Amino acid sequence: MLATLPLLAELLALTGASLFPSAQAGEEDGGSELPLLSVLVPAHNEEALIGRCIRSLRASSDSGVEMLVIAHNCTDATAAEAKAAGARVWS
Repeated sequence: MLATLPLLAELLALTGASLFPSAQAGEEDGGSELPLLSVLVPAHNEEALIGRCIRSLRASSDSGVEMLVIAHNCTDATAAEAKAAGARVWS
């Protein structure tokens, strides 16, 4: 019984915290809201498929999901194709 005491304490703390309303991202400072989820897509010279990948991810997710393509040392138009499909790109 003593072995489960820490787990019980954690469960009680999480349950108690869930009863209080949480502040939405950006409410305090008037900034823009953060996405609920960011999907990171690493890419290296994926020009032929990256647009299809991003469109597929967008179709299977809701509007609160951000697509972020990390175009690593690309020598083709991977970044441009990803942007055209609606993703944010880091290169």
